[in-house]
Amino acid sequence: SVQLNDDVIVQGYPARYSGLPKIVRATTTLVSHDNPPIEPTKISASDVTTGGPKSQEYVNMLIEIDAAEVQTHDYQATYGMYPIKDASNGTIYLDDFIWRIEPIPNEGIKFPSVRGILVYDFDNYKIAPRNTGDL
Repeated sequence: SVQLNDDVIVQGYPARYSGLPKIVRATTTLVSHDNPPIEPTKISASDVTTGGPKSQEYVNMLIEIDAAEVQTHDYQATYGMYPIKDASNGTIYLDDFIWRIEPIPNEGIKFPSVRGILVYDFDNYKIAPRNTGDL
């Protein structure tokens, strides 16, 4: 079975679900095990936020932004998304699309960096951390 840091080939057919790209009738072929982890692309929140000049270019990629500060922690009002601001003064949401962020980060909490997959849903680009190591 496929494990973290395996190199695989995924083949299938492109489709969309609720406006999001996906692969249907997918098959995977394992190429190799125990590869070095993929390094995220460092970028500013202002570049990949909704309306940012590079958001479409980096969607579904592993990215990292530096010096992120949580703007609010109202989990219910933001549907599991937390707006964060980085040094570029850009704001983007952290989303629990892949991993539920617990405990809920308080307003003003600062992360040295935030990593995750840049996702697009409900008309917004967001960073979806994969686990605690991404915060």
